[in-house]
Amino acid sequence: MRPFTYVLAIVPVAVAAISCTGGRGADGNDGTNCTVAQSDGSAIITCSDGTTATVADGAVGPAGTNGKNGANGVDGETGATGTDGLTSLIKLSDEPAGTNCSTGGTKVQSGQDINNNGILDASEVVATKYICTGIKGATAIPSLILTGKEPAGVNCLDGGVIIQTGPDSNGNGVLDPLEIAQTQYLCKTACTVNRRTVAVPSVDHASLDYVSSLTFDDNALHVQTDATHDTVGWVGFDLSALPSNGVVLAATLSLRHDPTLSTNSGNPIIQVIGGTANHFTRTSVTPTNMPQGPDVSAPISAISVDAWNAVPITLAPSQFATDRSDGYLTLGIVDASTGDSSVSFYGSTDASTRPYVEFDVVTCD
Repeated sequence: MRPFTYVLAIVPVAVAAISCTGGRGADGNDGTNCTVAQSDGSAIITCSDGTTATVADGAVGPAGTNGKNGANGVDGETGATGTDGLTSLIKLSDEPAGTNCSTGGTKVQSGQDINNNGILDASEVVATKYICTGIKGATAIPSLILTGKEPAGVNCLDGGVIIQTGPDSNGNGVLDPLEIAQTQYLCKTACTVNRRTVAVPSVDHASLDYVSSLTFDDNALHVQTDATHDTVGWVGFDLSALPSNGVVLAATLSLRHDPTLSTNSGNPIIQVIGGTANHFTRTSVTPTNMPQGPDVSAPISAISVDAWNAVPITLAPSQFATDRSDGYLTLGIVDASTGDSSVSFYGSTDASTRPYVEFDVVTCD
């Protein structure tokens, strides 16, 4: 058997890569346009397809814990101490009978303690006033003035001067606690203390008889007491000239005796009383609507004829406060004698003879 010969033939084969591409798909739908508007903390979304949606803020969460306080800052430097103001002083001394006071009285001096020695020296006196003693009647009671330092407190924030006045009822020459009728304070402030006299002329008058109910209509203040008469001469004063910040230390009513009507009949003793019917007129006032108030002066028995007569008066604090508020002071002149007597003074018609009140006033300007 013939042997077979096998021949292996290697034939190269080329392999090609085949790429397959599908067809184009359909276009997608257009997106929807939307707008956002803010309203009261919410967002309102509105789309072109008509749909809307509201997105609100969530609830406010609880407040967080407060942080710790920071450390205090460093204090600033203390400023320099200001210069102390000068202390105002008042000095009272007896005034003998003479040129300044015919019957004697009290000399009142005031000023600032420039050298700070606590004493009002002669060179420091800037104002001098005399409070003269009136001619005393049989039962006259003199008035006293007491001044002293007022410590810082309720009455005066930074301290000052206390001024007390009243009648010397027991005649011991000392203003005892039970005799104090008025207390005023002159407080220390950054100001200049001035003491002066303010003269207030009368603006109207009337004479009323409380027995016969007669009203006089002339330029006179009739004062009469007898079995058929009890005539009081009333006079009114406009207080607008008094400084509103002034402290009144004393007051004196001056009356001009009228000799044309009569000289003094009998032994009249005049005395000044208060009145509560303010802003009266001679044509409207009557004994019925003009009540008589308390005594505001000591009786005066020695009356100067055809001359001025000065009568120191002490005004009740509560009533005078009302008078100052109303701007009007009413005073009456009565006959305090027990016998039949009469006297006349000029009324308010003539400026040269009309009654007037001199107020001793201290102000802080």
